[in-house]
Amino acid sequence: MLVFGSSSGSLYVFQLISDKPTYLFHIPNNEGRITCLSFASYTDSMLAIGTAKGGLIILNFINSDENRYSNWKTIYCVKNFCASSINLIKWDYSVDSRIFVCEELGSVFLFSKINSLTTLLVPQSPILILKVDSLIHQIDLLDHLLVISTLSCTFIYNILNNSISNFGTKSRPPGTFGATFFVDQNEANAFKKCIYVSRPGSRIWKTDLDGNVLLTHQFKNNIAETPISNILTDTDQNLFTD
Repeated sequence: MLVFGSSSGSLYVFQLISDKPTYLFHIPNNEGRITCLSFASYTDSMLAIGTAKGGLIILNFINSDENRYSNWKTIYCVKNFCASSINLIKWDYSVDSRIFVCEELGSVFLFSKINSLTTLLVPQSPILILKVDSLIHQIDLLDHLLVISTLSCTFIYNILNNSISNFGTKSRPPGTFGATFFVDQNEANAFKKCIYVSRPGSRIWKTDLDGNVLLTHQFKNNIAETPISNILTDTDQNLFTD
């Protein structure tokens, strides 16, 4: 399933059929420019849409007998609930199909119990759970923890007790430095959870879930190596033509 949002607010829906993208239909929208799209992590039939007017729309795509989506319905719509454009959407199906939404002024909202049974008659009100002083450019989620990366810092937010934990003891300069959770399953079927955090100087920290630094990976020497200048030669120019 491929969906493209436009500056006019419309969406264009494609589906991979026999490994080829096939145009299905067009979805009109009068809530403003599309700024963010995110499929539910458990299915491609649920799509969350963020708009430049600070609205959130959730669509449920309907499958036909030909194993392709033939229609859609709006199962949730809230207009102008925040003061700026939506720039990030993160689904979490583990707890009541909740969604975390970030807007450009640094606010994080929680929407809960969003699923195909949601109706427009009883909409769930968004809850403001966090406000930061910088643009949020990346979020990740594991259980009750959010790792949030802004232009000025990266930190762990505990949803249960509303607490914040920083990574390490040193601050970093402004920039788009991100972080992500990582879960590894060993031979004994035990899960090891950690966080990887990008740092200045071509470094990546490996930390525990409290933000304590366990290991520093240094990639400065790898990046300093001379890159390959030619990937394709003149004789390969027709590789991507029909």
